[in-house]
Parts: sequence; structure tokens; C-alpha cells
Amino acid sequence: MNWINWQGLQPILFENIIFFIDDYCRKKSIYAIRVPGGTVGEIRVDETNKVVGIVIDTGYVVKTYPENINVLLQEYVGEEIKLNI
Repeated sequence: MNWINWQGLQPILFENIIFFIDDYCRKKSIYAIRVPGGTVGEIRVDETNKVVGIVIDTGYVVKTYPENINVLLQEYVGEEIKLNI
């Protein structure tokens, strides 16, 4: 896959999902989880890019997440996100 810099956004790959982040997100160590129409959550990472928290707002935009989505996502805490930049 060819990675591109599109309007200052850089792609990251995590569990076969591509997220696009900008310098603001990288500096704050918070990666937005977006769907068409809005931001539905965030991934927080530490200084080594390991996930320290993931949250999805189950009542915003996409209302088809399982009730326990935030519990299910906790299995990724401690995983490293590799930046392809």
C-alpha cells in the first residue's frame, strides 16, 4: 500500500484498520476514531505508542455497537500502534 500525506494527515495501521492522524493528535497522544459524520471515540497512547485506553461513544452517530463495546476494546490496551510515517 502506498502511504500518502493528505492535508497533513498521516495514516496509522492498527489491527487491520487504518486511522489518519495529524500533528495535534500525535502531540497529545490521542488518536481519534472517526466514521463518516463524526468522531465516535479515541485511542490514548503512551510515549512508546502503546495503547493505554480506548473509548467509543455508543450513543453518537453509529448506534449499532454492542452494549459492551468498551469492555471488548480493553483487550487492545498494552498493544503497540506502529506509525507508518
